[in-house]
Amino acid sequence: MKFKSMKVTRSYAFGEKDVPVESEYLEVRYSSEFPTLPADLVGETFCHVFGTNCSALEAFILDRRIKGPCWLDISAPQVAILFLFGVLHVSITCPSVCVKHVCCPIIQITDLCCIFSDVLTWCYLIFCNLLINFDDFFTFSPSPQTRGHPYKLYKSRCTHAVRRNFFVERIVDVWNYLLPTVNFASLPTFKSSLKSVDFSSFLKHTV
Repeated sequence: MKFKSMKVTRSYAFGEKDVPVESEYLEVRYSSEFPTLPADLVGETFCHVFGTNCSALEAFILDRRIKGPCWLDISAPQVAILFLFGVLHVSITCPSVCVKHVCCPIIQITDLCCIFSDVLTWCYLIFCNLLINFDDFFTFSPSPQTRGHPYKLYKSRCTHAVRRNFFVERIVDVWNYLLPTVNFASLPTFKSSLKSVDFSSFLKHTV
């Protein structure tokens, strides 16, 4: 059987009738492959079932004691989608393979593929007519007299170290660095013209 159970002590703060403030419960954990139990389920030895509306994400956050933005160590992840919108999507089979970091690590870019992927993703967002609101993520430079290409982004002030790692922040300097010789006519020509751009100066930047 793909489940385990144990006796636990839990507090209940919603004031429901016949439910004590603190009591002993039987906690049952089972695989997400099985359907969710109905909230009104009763039996010969129990009269209430709690936590049936808890999503997999909520259960994961509670299990790993994640209380805010943090870094996670993920062991043996399975790659689901490669770099969709600049993000590497992976899947795991058990929450225990994720361990929370106490401190935020500083990671150096050692591969130009990371920068190359960010630039291609942003070009795809601009020129492929995706149904997204650009004002929620980016702002083009308001000055008409800018050196280089005409699609430069406005660089907002960023005071939080964690936010500098976000795609919408780290792409600005790299995108604005592109030479005026870069061809924006189509995604294939844009990708080909990037070969003439030297991104090595951004290897010292963190992501």
